[in-house]
Amino acid sequence: MLFKQYQSPFLVLIAQRISKLVHQGLIGSISLLFLFIGVCYTPVMAFPYLQIEGKTLTIFSPATLTSTTEDHSILTITIVDNNSTIILGNLEPNTDGSFTYIPAQDIQETSATIETITIAALPKKDVIIDFGPGVGLWSWLNNNIWNQMHTLSPSSLVTGDIDGSNQDDVIIDFDEPYGIWVRMNNTDWNQLHSLSPSSLVTGDIDGSNQDDVIIDFGDLYGIWVRMNNTNWDQLHSLSPESMVTGDIDGGGQDDIIIDFGTQYGIWLRMNNSTWVQLHTLSPESLVTGDVDGNDQDEVIIDFGESYGIWLRMNNSSWVQLHTISPESLVTGDIDGGGQDDIIIDFGTQYGIWLRMNNSTWVQLHTISPESLVTGDIDGSGQDDVIIDFGDTYGIWVRMNNSSWTQLHSLSPESIVTGNIDGMSEALMSDTAPAGEDNTMPLPEAEAATELPSFVGQ
Repeated sequence: MLFKQYQSPFLVLIAQRISKLVHQGLIGSISLLFLFIGVCYTPVMAFPYLQIEGKTLTIFSPATLTSTTEDHSILTITIVDNNSTIILGNLEPNTDGSFTYIPAQDIQETSATIETITIAALPKKDVIIDFGPGVGLWSWLNNNIWNQMHTLSPSSLVTGDIDGSNQDDVIIDFDEPYGIWVRMNNTDWNQLHSLSPSSLVTGDIDGSNQDDVIIDFGDLYGIWVRMNNTNWDQLHSLSPESMVTGDIDGGGQDDIIIDFGTQYGIWLRMNNSTWVQLHTLSPESLVTGDVDGNDQDEVIIDFGESYGIWLRMNNSSWVQLHTISPESLVTGDIDGGGQDDIIIDFGTQYGIWLRMNNSTWVQLHTISPESLVTGDIDGSGQDDVIIDFGDTYGIWVRMNNSSWTQLHSLSPESIVTGNIDGMSEALMSDTAPAGEDNTMPLPEAEAATELPSFVGQ
């Protein structure tokens, strides 16, 4: 969500103000955020990301943005809601060329000095693909070029910014006899551990702006956490069935949602401090995403054929999403609306469906894929859906929820996304891995198959 990617005193002021307005009921969910430059308040972007380093304010905007405004005398940060417009404050020029953030009159926080204002393109997520033995591990950087990362095919991989550099690192299980290695800032290889784990996930569980690595080392060792890429802490002696992370209470720390199997059910590790049982049932799968746009992640759970898909909304209530148990599900904000959408593979009978803005069902394709991941690979502010359609069709991308683009003809072992180069454009390229000549073009989706409804839908 907005303001959570980068923490600074300046951004904390704004985030606190927004949170206060939401809790007071003055605004519901944030539908649009604009930055206005100049006394005429010319809108320059929607859904920006802000970063403070020292006294430099960087505004990350969609890659298509070009700034033509010459008058930077006043920069006003404004929330535009469906029913109201709320000004949070101004950046006003000083005689030495710096800017001072002046909160709006009803905000009591201290002003902050900003020396430089720059406008930059939104970083693009890179796609990291394991093409299997013989081809190895490759990255598709900035939706532009191919780079080979390693000739080995790993057992599993995840991404996360474990050193707090605003650049995602790739944590890779190369299996025995190599163990876990980290590709740091897309430049160096560091061994994290010699053991090969059962599973890996990442999340900032202490709110330090560094992702921690949560590792299931199996029955012998249980769950351990690599905290801030420095210390090892044991989380639990039991080896779980699965784990995911998400900030489900909106506290600024990722919580860990753990399926401990049929004997113990689902438990939450809240704010890296307390254990809370979420449910006694062991699910088929778990994902997280902020589907109502209120800055708290929901837990989307497939409880299997008997119960279907349920949502744990704001860590307070249960809502059934559908009675059908899916093959897989992922989340991402694919329309740029500020709410995570749920992308669901309902199998060969129904294909891929989207739950848009937690309100409507839209069929994406009639073919059931091998796997799905999401990420904003073109820097548009909308997550794209990267889909492995198997050996027949290869990898395709649903760009900005509007068009289909083939990424590669090979069907991979696994795919993850992350901004591993910290850039908007890549600089150098390797020759792309060879594809199959006999792959078929992706067919147009057939007439929409009716997704069965259920009572309460």
